[in-house]
Amino acid sequence: MNASTVLARLTQSARNVLVTPASQEDRNIRNLYIDTAWQGVWSAGMGAFLSVFMARLNASSFLISALTSAPALITILLSMPAAAYVERQRDHVRVTTIFRLLFRLTYLIVAILPFFTLKELPLLIVILWSLQAIPAAIVNLSWTSVIGAILSPRRRPRVNGGRWAVVSFVVAVMVIPFGKLLDAPFLPFPLNYQIVFFISTAAMVMSVIYFARIVMPPVAPAVAPANAPLRQRIGGLMSPLIHHKRFLQYIGATFVVRAGLNMPAALYSIYWVRYMGATDTAISIRTTAGQAALVVGYYLFGRLAARRGHRWILILSSVGIGLYPVATGLSADPLWLAPAALIWGFFAGGIDISFFEGLLQIAPRDKLPSFAALNTVFANIAAFVAPLLGSVLMEALGIQPAFFIAGALHLVGAALCWRLGVGNLTDTAPASTIPSVVEGE
Repeated sequence: MNASTVLARLTQSARNVLVTPASQEDRNIRNLYIDTAWQGVWSAGMGAFLSVFMARLNASSFLISALTSAPALITILLSMPAAAYVERQRDHVRVTTIFRLLFRLTYLIVAILPFFTLKELPLLIVILWSLQAIPAAIVNLSWTSVIGAILSPRRRPRVNGGRWAVVSFVVAVMVIPFGKLLDAPFLPFPLNYQIVFFISTAAMVMSVIYFARIVMPPVAPAVAPANAPLRQRIGGLMSPLIHHKRFLQYIGATFVVRAGLNMPAALYSIYWVRYMGATDTAISIRTTAGQAALVVGYYLFGRLAARRGHRWILILSSVGIGLYPVATGLSADPLWLAPAALIWGFFAGGIDISFFEGLLQIAPRDKLPSFAALNTVFANIAAFVAPLLGSVLMEALGIQPAFFIAGALHLVGAALCWRLGVGNLTDTAPASTIPSVVEGE
């Protein structure tokens, strides 16, 4: 797929946004695209530069790792209760909207805090990022339920590929102006970062407004019997792992890939700032290159997944994205940041699509929140443990060997996906086949 084809499709998507669609599904897709575009502004600002901000505050590698690990730990603890809560709700769009607003208030607080303190700021940011994981645990599950309900299986891979391409395009366009703003000589530190964070917060409020306009088919809420023993309730929440072998294999194989993705997460900003001496402008150019590659990756892999399934996309992308930490570790000059980011961007699109489609393919529709919760638990176990392990490896072996070990983990994960048959079309489960202990059946 060439650049002109991608640009033509993005232009068509923009035109579609300006025309009111006839069907409810198309109207939902329109609001989903606009919601996603506003999220792209946040990703280009706070999403891209928060860890860099921490590095410029001379935060320790442990605290930068905790920016990922601490929220992951809270998500691990809350995902299963959050699933039970979401399954008892009738309006998942409303639930998503309310809790989205709650956890996005933390973005505003992070932008305000530098007016009061810099010395304790890294620790305070980690604490706030941990607290926002509480409402975010509910949002992750209710949002997944909404997407599964408003998009038909036929259109879902292409819509998600297009949606992720939109956010990547917005990030690619916005991140360089943000980087220039951060490097502007007339803006002192940390005011430059605060301005970017305020803009990011405003963008996220706009995204919530458009998501709230989505109309989802009514959900029959699950009712857990009040007198059910705790052990029985826990058994119901864990039933996808106990009674669904394919889901267990999916969790195991993708866990290794996620460990490889998360292990160097905190090391990248440290390497860029302290080892390569990269400016914010250079980092923003790197982000633009990665997001541009994401646009291509999402469109290409989205179309391939809709036509031929996502199994080989998962395996290929798991191997390909493992080249990114290796390429970063081999780079000694900021000029190489952008070429390395092209690798990440292209294959990250395949990872996102294949992981998401893999979950929806396996999970029964009426039990999707429970399956999504367990998937979130294991994803966040990887997000909690792997960055801390990466920090330990950096201290023990050096930052470059830590990057190489992360790359090797991707190969192991891809081999497991192939060996366990993750993504086979026979995994599809359109209706619940799992005993529901929570519902007392």
